[in-house]
Amino acid sequence: MTFIADGDVVKLQLSNIGKGFYNFLLQCQEEKDGESPFFGGPLSNISTNIKGGGIGYFAAYSISQKQAIAKQEQ
Repeated sequence: MTFIADGDVVKLQLSNIGKGFYNFLLQCQEEKDGESPFFGGPLSNISTNIKGGGIGYFAAYSISQKQAIAKQEQ
């Protein structure tokens, strides 16, 4: 349970990533947590947008934020 007192600053921040970067992160997690880490190999190569043999993903993302000061209702 969260309690907010009069005068507290409440800040909400939303970040947005693209589908390609999301898929890259998901594939990295699946590779790390694989179903059979002792005997199984990778399911497939991880998607990347880096050329020249590197593995990674170049991405930029937007941030939206708002903040307000809590006021006690009268």
